[in-house]
Amino acid sequence: MFYFESKDDIKNLIPMMNSFMIYGKDSSQVNETFSSIVYLFSLGKLEKLVYPFALIKRESPDFSILCLDISNSRGIEHTFATLQDYKMAESELNKLPPGSKLEPDYYSPFKKLPKEKINIGLRLPEEHLVGQGYTGDRPEYEWAEIIKNAIYNKTALLNKNHFEIFSTNELLIEDDSPVKIMIDVVKALNYLKPHINEYFSSTFTNKFDRIHIITNNTFVYNVLSENEIIKFSRDEINL
Repeated sequence: MFYFESKDDIKNLIPMMNSFMIYGKDSSQVNETFSSIVYLFSLGKLEKLVYPFALIKRESPDFSILCLDISNSRGIEHTFATLQDYKMAESELNKLPPGSKLEPDYYSPFKKLPKEKINIGLRLPEEHLVGQGYTGDRPEYEWAEIIKNAIYNKTALLNKNHFEIFSTNELLIEDDSPVKIMIDVVKALNYLKPHINEYFSSTFTNKFDRIHIITNNTFVYNVLSENEIIKFSRDEINL
């Protein structure tokens, strides 16, 4: 548990959170810690934190923020937005000689690759790139689909019996998609908007009240409504 009495505590405690958790062997814990730090840093900049509060690590949801006024308390679930076949190809890339490459345009949310074709985008150091790359708005179009799938998958989890429901429930999405460094964030959010309308009209009993996205050193606050954007650097958050 980490306790924050004022904005100054954010500056002082984030380095301690790093040293306490970020170097752990569990990669999921490392990424959850990174995301929680970006979340606190960004909400602090947006003046959307109510002090004092405690940040608590837990399961289902992954974190909670507890406030003296319970109406300001919230549960926060963390997830990756990615493609399974792309992540499998990344794992295979790590086994290849230094200088080997992975062409991301072979991996798409609209065409799941069979396991035997996972290596289609891998190139050895001496091999030339042969993919077609990306044209037009394709990166933003694919990004929106990957983010949508992450939202729907975690909303299904939110409706499981074991998931604890808070007065406010938030989803924190860490973008790990093949197109993450190629997108124009504002343009990509415009592609996401129709999926947000679908989300509101879906039949899930419980839905996240706020959904945030971390992508390419950018924090997007609540894509369900505000879409406020904060840029950050690793140096700013002591990573």
